[in-house]
Amino acid sequence: MLERLSWKALVWGLCLFCLPAFILSLFIGHLPWLLVTSLLSALVWHAYNLLKLSKWLWLDRSVLPPEGRGGWEPIFYGIRQTQQRNRKRRRELGDLIKRFRSGAESLPDAVVMMTNEGNIFWCNSLAQHLLGFRWPEDNGQNIFNLLRYPDFLHYFTAGDFSRSLTISLNNG
Repeated sequence: MLERLSWKALVWGLCLFCLPAFILSLFIGHLPWLLVTSLLSALVWHAYNLLKLSKWLWLDRSVLPPEGRGGWEPIFYGIRQTQQRNRKRRRELGDLIKRFRSGAESLPDAVVMMTNEGNIFWCNSLAQHLLGFRWPEDNGQNIFNLLRYPDFLHYFTAGDFSRSLTISLNNG
């Protein structure tokens, strides 16, 4: 299991890039030029990995991030772990929503869920039957376009839901 990147690991990685320059300079001299070459190669290495990450984020359609080596391995591994946690959370949330919808379907009342602005984002089958909603066609519709009852409009816009509202649905 990899751990997050630390300053110690970054310094150690930089030393690994510079170590060949020190060893080679013992034989041929020119330490400053060899260090510049080593640091440029480190810069190219990091630029290559940044481009690889950017390509994966913006162009690549694969789910998994690219493989990394050296200091980039914990970065790509961390992205992969975050993706797995997010997939697990989405599955759990999807299961919770399914259980909620199943429970709301078994209620003896019509249930319509909507935003504060009145846009419908879910209703149970009893609401479809009693109120004439068509699901999922009415998803996103404003409830005031579908239920044209002034009493309901005043009730909803007042925002005082401590008392109930009864509307008689006379179809004749």
